[in-house]
Amino acid sequence: MTAVNHRVLIYTTCYNVLDGVNLTIRKIEQKLLACGHSVCILTTKSGNAKNTHLVGEHQNRHVLFIDDSVPIPFCEDPKNPDMSYHLGFSLSENMRDQIANLAPTLIHICVPDCVSLYMIQYARDN
Repeated sequence: MTAVNHRVLIYTTCYNVLDGVNLTIRKIEQKLLACGHSVCILTTKSGNAKNTHLVGEHQNRHVLFIDDSVPIPFCEDPKNPDMSYHLGFSLSENMRDQIANLAPTLIHICVPDCVSLYMIQYARDN
């Protein structure tokens, strides 16, 4: 039996906000990479950009930042932008092309928002 190497796309809106969900996503990401799979994180620009590569850089790891997101008013703190949350609103044509070029074999969605609806439809179509 031949092992399958997957191209996994994980959509989490606030990858750079270090909370329980995203710390768990980072552990899953590390396990996938260690098993030889490719991982693409699709996320907004919320949180601290310095947190993007805490798990290290890897040739099979990519992070795509959504170019259209909105802050969640009750989760936005101007005094602490590292803990401010955004939701994905839409994907540009360029972002859709990047996802299509990745051709993910598995998609994991961490949050239901407008972008996740696109990703669900993408998964159904592909």
